[in-house]
Amino acid sequence: MPWDKELDQPDAVALARQNPKPSLALGRWFQEQMKKAFETLYSGELWEYTYPQKKKRIAIQHIRAADGSRKPDNWEALSAYELLMLRAYELLAVEKNRLWVCENPNCKKKFVATKQGGTRFHSPTCSAYVRIRRSRGKAV
Repeated sequence: MPWDKELDQPDAVALARQNPKPSLALGRWFQEQMKKAFETLYSGELWEYTYPQKKKRIAIQHIRAADGSRKPDNWEALSAYELLMLRAYELLAVEKNRLWVCENPNCKKKFVATKQGGTRFHSPTCSAYVRIRRSRGKAV
């Protein structure tokens, strides 16, 4: 079943579990989802994501069950769709402070800063442009 047909249906996640193999259509769909997420974040709005509901089980390995066996830790596997969205959300949650918009008024390019901290321009060219205009007393 192709991904693009699955995603048009109401419960895409349930269908994705039936067909966990990633496909080109899944890649394209994921790219569109991330584009929407970045547009939302760069507009100053919140990107909302709901974690997949999965059962996780833990056991104390040195204690045997009543039947004498040892129970391994385990959890339900994620589909390709769930794994992509989960990792993308977790990455953005950790690195969101590195997302910037270039402060050069002629540029306004959206970028990811390579250094943590006060990166204001996406390139040395934009930085130099603004710095030179200010030093010459011109409006930026």
